[in-house]
Amino acid sequence: MNAALSAEVDIDVPEVEPYQKPSRAVVAKGDHGGCVVWCSDDSMIEFEISASGNQLDDLGLGDAPEGISIWEGEYAYRTYDTANGIEHYTEPVGAFRPPTAEEWIAIMAGMNPLCV
Repeated sequence: MNAALSAEVDIDVPEVEPYQKPSRAVVAKGDHGGCVVWCSDDSMIEFEISASGNQLDDLGLGDAPEGISIWEGEYAYRTYDTANGIEHYTEPVGAFRPPTAEEWIAIMAGMNPLCV
């Protein structure tokens, strides 16, 4: 083995804030609304849920398809000027997809497929 390849490399990796991390969520939507069932750990959606609750409309994810799906994306940080000064908000940017076969197995077992 090449000694240069086996030497330890000390790289300073900055800590990433939750709002900078991709978010993933298992969502369920029916005729009368929907909610986030599970989400990825230490991500912005986890913070948004703690602040707003897990209802899809409150999280900006009301356009989810009917049934169970996975949302993958991020919350983009936005600012805008108002009469009271600069306001800040987050906006979800992402897409919904069907769960994979492995994710369905975890969901059916009552486990968070995003943390398995």
